[in-house]
Amino acid sequence: MSWPAWVTLLVMVSVLGFAYKNHNKAWRYFFAGAVALYLTGVNDIQSSFQGVMNEGVLTLVVMLIISKSLYEAGLIDGLVKALLPSKWQSATGFSFRVLVPVALISGVLNNTPVVALLIQPIRQWAIKHDLEAHQLLLPLSYAAIIGGTLTLVGTSTNLIVLGLLEAQQVSHSLSLFSPAVVGLPVLVVTSFYFAFLVKRLKPAVNLKKQKYYGNYLFRATFCDDSLIGKSLFDAGLRQLEDGYLYQIQRQNGDVIDAVSKTVILEGDELHFSGSLQLGNELAQLNMIINELPNQSELNFYEVIVPSNSRLAGKTPKQIDFRESYNASIISVAHQDKSILGRIGEWLIQPGDMMVLCAGPDWAGSLAARDFQLLNQAQLRQVKPAWVQAVSVIGLLIAIFLGAFTPIGLLKAMTVYLILLLVMSVTTPRNAAQQLPFDLLLIIVSSIAIAQASIHSGLALSAVEVIQPLVSGPLTSLLFIYVITWLLTELLTNNAAAAVMLPFALAIGDVSGLNVNQVAITVMVAASSSFISPFGYQTNLMVMAPGNYTPSDYFKSGVPLLCISIFMVLFILL
Repeated sequence: MSWPAWVTLLVMVSVLGFAYKNHNKAWRYFFAGAVALYLTGVNDIQSSFQGVMNEGVLTLVVMLIISKSLYEAGLIDGLVKALLPSKWQSATGFSFRVLVPVALISGVLNNTPVVALLIQPIRQWAIKHDLEAHQLLLPLSYAAIIGGTLTLVGTSTNLIVLGLLEAQQVSHSLSLFSPAVVGLPVLVVTSFYFAFLVKRLKPAVNLKKQKYYGNYLFRATFCDDSLIGKSLFDAGLRQLEDGYLYQIQRQNGDVIDAVSKTVILEGDELHFSGSLQLGNELAQLNMIINELPNQSELNFYEVIVPSNSRLAGKTPKQIDFRESYNASIISVAHQDKSILGRIGEWLIQPGDMMVLCAGPDWAGSLAARDFQLLNQAQLRQVKPAWVQAVSVIGLLIAIFLGAFTPIGLLKAMTVYLILLLVMSVTTPRNAAQQLPFDLLLIIVSSIAIAQASIHSGLALSAVEVIQPLVSGPLTSLLFIYVITWLLTELLTNNAAAAVMLPFALAIGDVSGLNVNQVAITVMVAASSSFISPFGYQTNLMVMAPGNYTPSDYFKSGVPLLCISIFMVLFILL
């Protein structure tokens, strides 16, 4: 290999290694890698900034703004929440009535807000029908992921692949619905697997008794002595609607179970398990929540720590959470566990679900953008009926023009975004704030690294080494899928698609695969993050609300991964 190829290989291995070790700072390593390739002369200025003006990346930016704008304006709330039937019929009925439509919607809109909108309604719907959210939320995430493989705009990886093909001037015949050649059959087959999964998924512990009190633990004491000497039943603490009193810590440190006849003593600290609304219910009973410094501000927000959060690996005390975010952490749920006490020393991790207490306008502040909010009623401003109608019809027209006319997707969606700005569905300031700059930096840097792997000859050299393993179309397609999937699970789906595509195209050249076959395989494989909660944002979002552990993802995701691989090979060959 030439020296540029060796430099590119060194940079690529270093970037992937550091990014795997520290997901939260992946954007720094990818950006540093892109800069290193420019400074060493492997990439020129044009190749280094190819991703900035790439049509696929620009389309992704516009689609992200549109999806988030529609979400925050509440224009897709009714559509998504109307999917839940009035009564439980069967696992198969849930799969085809709820999960399949979710997948179809995710083929057009960003699947993250779609899943965020449904987490709370599904949890409440499950309680109403004597079910458990554990049975429903992981299939919901899987359906949203598969839905992203139905169109070119279904997920960011698809647009990145399209943008790279155009940047390299590779001839192809991909259109808006080309990925559906594989995505739609996969959705049909996996719909039956989802029904099986809904029946099979059971939590490690029996939550039937606890179905009303949710994931959170609260510590509270009494404001006055009016209830001292009364039993828990007489004090009204055994008939809570939003929670359950499960134990009491006496002033001397003894911890006892809470039963109806237990008498309240001075200095008792009561431990509750409950939902988000329990905080308000305790306040009405004249109780003080221990973690809350200001009892007059009772605006509760339920949030999830995203995978790229700067909070990950730190404690609230280390970052001075109350001062930095102008909010107090009341309770934390981690995977299938709830955290009681010493919250300031808890090591925050991606996927943690929290109850925060802050001011009434906190949800619209910059601080809130570091979290994925689940209860977004505070952000909703009901738009006039004509605005809602024009927004929905305009989106459908834009998709049609982008798919079936020479106008193209980028122009059609840009005009639609301007329409949203004119109707005040969003504002230029909100649009700018909604951009995930760390994600875009990873994408732009990944494209620069991909360009280097082509121009330096690294991609061709790598194919020469592995050629015995990719001697035919079947083994080549399988190899492309597996390696792309591994990179997705270890890093991110966007980086995996950008880094892998040049190598995949080179493999396709020597094994007789056409560009469409290679591109669609990379698209589907990069969206096959089923066996880990950390490879895809929607998987992480449902982990704490559904009381899942990483082993749940592995056991449920392996069959789904096998189905996806088989369908790709069967359809594309």
